[in-house]
Amino acid sequence: MKKKISEIVIALAVLFLIILAPLYLISFNKNFYKREFEKYSVYESFSENKSFIDNQFEDVLSHLQGKTNFPETNFYNEKEKAHLKDVKKIYALVRWILFLSVLAVLSFVLIERKDGDLILKGIKYGSVSAFIFIIILLVAVLINFEQVFVLFHKLLFNNNLWILNPETDNLIRMLPQEIFFDLSKRFILCVLSLSFLLVFGTMFLLKKVR
Repeated sequence: MKKKISEIVIALAVLFLIILAPLYLISFNKNFYKREFEKYSVYESFSENKSFIDNQFEDVLSHLQGKTNFPETNFYNEKEKAHLKDVKKIYALVRWILFLSVLAVLSFVLIERKDGDLILKGIKYGSVSAFIFIIILLVAVLINFEQVFVLFHKLLFNNNLWILNPETDNLIRMLPQEIFFDLSKRFILCVLSLSFLLVFGTMFLLKKVR
């Protein structure tokens, strides 16, 4: 029973790490957004210059990471600022989950270091779960990305502040749905590759252990 609980805890921690770590890293990749802004002609939709737009968006990313307070600017209206506060809370939660997941894995590796079979099984189960999750997400995104996008926001937010107007809200002008689609493709590919490698890597090591 104790072994089974240990395997479940390791599996959950690995599942969170495989899914949330790539999401966090991709979400705050400044170069990714700059390329996307060029790709979808985002800069051309503003009267301000490219450098100004980059600085405004980088300030938002820094704020969402908890590094700085929200910049004093009129570029974003009150509705956008309120939504970004909600987003900041979600990323703060993600950071805590990642921290606790790393702590859990390291703790069990130290506690159960003599039982390599148990640790590898936990990692394998977590990787398989992540692989199944990402395949389901991939199918859903390919069928109807817009519906997935809306459902994602409804699950994460308990208000409608995320429903922005491209005519009045600069945040959605900077981040059209196409950018979120590209972000989701990168995320899916990263999780798919990572979980695939871990599944077959742990299966190979389990054979060695046995």
